[in-house]
Parts: sequence; C-alpha cells; structure tokens
Amino acid sequence: MKILVTGAAGFIGSNLAKRLVQEGHNVTAADTFLSSGFQNLIDFEGDVLTLEHRLDIHSIRDLAERYGKFDVIFHQAAITGVIAKDGSASAGEDVHGFLRNNIEQFRQILDFAVDTQARVVWASSCSVYGRNPPSHARVPTL
Repeated sequence: MKILVTGAAGFIGSNLAKRLVQEGHNVTAADTFLSSGFQNLIDFEGDVLTLEHRLDIHSIRDLAERYGKFDVIFHQAAITGVIAKDGSASAGEDVHGFLRNNIEQFRQILDFAVDTQARVVWASSCSVYGRNPPSHARVPTL
C-alpha cells in the first residue's frame, strides 16, 4: 500500500513509518521538524516530505497529484503541549496556533482523505485528554 505518515519525525511516527517500510509498504514520512528532529528518520528507507508549516496540506496534495494518491494516512502530527513561538512550554498568546494545528490541520487531512478516498488512522494522545489521571483513578500508596 501507499501510505502517508504525518508527524513522522516524532517518536511514534518515526517508528510506525519504519515498521510500515519493513512490512513492504511504500511510505512517505511528512513532518515540519519544528518539534522533533531528523535524527528519528536517519535509518528510514522511504520518502521524506518536509512541510513548510503546520498547515501545509498543499505539499501533501501536490505529492499525491504527482505520484499517486495514498491508500492510508496515519495522522500522528499534533502539538502535544501548548508551545509558544520561542519554543517554551507556555503558549502565551499562541493558543490559537495550537488549536489551528491540532484541529484545523486534522480537518484538512480528513478533507484530503475524502477527496482522494484514503483511509485515515488517527491515534489519540495527551493532546486530547491531558496528562492528569482520571478523577476516578486510584493512585497506589507506597
């Protein structure tokens, strides 16, 4: 199958992309490299698409038009915490950037998938449900 992995330079995305190549799939790894490094893809044997910015769906569409549509899109791209423009953990005024990336980008991926009849596999993360344990969870005492 022809597969696109977004967020492919992250820990999960890079390992997923490598495994899919090992299984014989034609894999394109797409990432902005804003919050992860190319070192995670050093031994990746597929194609790498460097996106210009977080909402760069145009590069993905262009790639699909030139080389054929994707059968499956594994959408692993998300900001896992609210990150400010200077890279700090506090968003400051960039909360809207966080929302644009994690909501608008996903909507654009879904639109692209509908247009090209690709399946989408999306993994939830702490970006959605947070890092705190559920209020009903019991924390063991030592």
